[in-house]
Amino acid sequence: MKSWYLSISRWPFFFSSFLPLISPFTTWVNYAEDAARLKQPKPSTWSEKPMGQWCRNTTNDLHTQCPRASVAHEWYCCGESGAECCFAVQGWVYLLTGCILFVGLATLIFHLLLHFGVIWPTERKVELKKFKVIEEKPRLITTP
Repeated sequence: MKSWYLSISRWPFFFSSFLPLISPFTTWVNYAEDAARLKQPKPSTWSEKPMGQWCRNTTNDLHTQCPRASVAHEWYCCGESGAECCFAVQGWVYLLTGCILFVGLATLIFHLLLHFGVIWPTERKVELKKFKVIEEKPRLITTP
């Protein structure tokens, strides 16, 4: 039983040793040899450079460059071929919006509980004892 376990535990190492042999066989399209791309002028500044991600489907030889993303949105690859660009709001925007809504809702609930006297009521329900106020005549302070 123990030898079977040891042999199973060696399988990931065995298969991972083949990765360096298989990875060079992945081929990408060489865009430098594309005639239409060679005619385009090379960008000289960062503002001229297209910074959008590429959606590639090497099986159907479809390649699309998405527009540039912003701080609040991004583009992801979608469609049947996976080579189309689709709009998406970034995850941190959802998280921040959710936190703001949660804090706002908690504040509203707390305000309503205070307003209707559910917690910390402003009216005293305990009857206070009435004290007699005795008026005293002012005393004259004499110095010896």
